[in-house]
Amino acid sequence: MGILFAIIALFCWGTGDFLIQKSSRRKGVWFTIGGIGAIGAVVLLPFVYERIIDIFTTKNHLTLLVITSSVGLGVSLLYFEALRRGKISALTPILAFEIPITVFLAAVVIGEVLSIDQMILAGVLMLGIILLAVHRFHRIRKIHIEPGAFLAFFAMIGLGIVNFLVGYTARQTDPLLINWFMAVFFGLTGLVGMLWTEGKSRFVEEIKTNKQLVLTMGMFDTLAWVAYAQATVYIPIAIAASLSESYIALAAILGLIFNKEKLKPHQYVGLVVIIIAATALASVTPG
Repeated sequence: MGILFAIIALFCWGTGDFLIQKSSRRKGVWFTIGGIGAIGAVVLLPFVYERIIDIFTTKNHLTLLVITSSVGLGVSLLYFEALRRGKISALTPILAFEIPITVFLAAVVIGEVLSIDQMILAGVLMLGIILLAVHRFHRIRKIHIEPGAFLAFFAMIGLGIVNFLVGYTARQTDPLLINWFMAVFFGLTGLVGMLWTEGKSRFVEEIKTNKQLVLTMGMFDTLAWVAYAQATVYIPIAIAASLSESYIALAAILGLIFNKEKLKPHQYVGLVVIIIAATALASVTPG
């Protein structure tokens, strides 16, 4: 079951990041954060309203939820701004390194130890992601000058932390509850940010004219995080993060099919490595 949820997260993140970049470039980061939060808060409310009281009555729940949401908001601001400034294809090699950060935190904080096979396959999977993401190796030293790359570096560290926090908090509370709380947190913060930067009239106008974008983006991102949180309940956090990060392979395949894009030979190797490593990792992971 956990593997299935991780695969759902993979598919939804592949689409969600594209829509997030589109929204961030057109309407700004605050609009994007607020839109995702608003949709998530409304969609998840029917599933969690009976458990909202647990946030305030169960020890440490509120603290965990606030910490996870605060870190998630800060990282999202960095990540969305990086996507707004740069190219997904240029930033992905940096973001791939969130996997070892998540693995490290899961091992140190909660003692989640992977088997030798799982560690090797997770490493091979990350290597495949880098191979697929890097277009030209002789230019890889120039990646630091790509627009948004500096922000992406810090976002990468933050995403590794958020992956762990969401997984850990989902286990301590509930996968739907943590996502609903984060959605409310993001929605309210995005609203304040939009009102502060754009004003009330501009905010209302943007919502009315971009309903389809907000709805689609919010649904995909919400489903991705819910699926990821559910996956961490059944399988190790590090495995869930590694598998869901493979959405870059999906993006590459869709580009080949629908956009007639061409890959370099080493990128085809990376694509094959990702598919094989992800399949093998799923097969050796119980749950």
